[in-house]
Amino acid sequence: MLFLSGLARLAKARARRRTEMLLETLPPEVQKDIGWRWSPSRSGAKQRRSRSWEL
Repeated sequence: MLFLSGLARLAKARARRRTEMLLETLPPEVQKDIGWRWSPSRSGAKQRRSRSWEL
């Protein structure tokens, strides 16, 4: 059982990281509209990476 709970935790963490990466690729205006970690100081803090939306 311990193995399965650890595996489930890893799967959740992977899904969270993937979602965060996809949200980071959105334009700042969209990030602001949806409330995704937006602040005026973040607007140029990170380089945007091109990401395919196909899964």
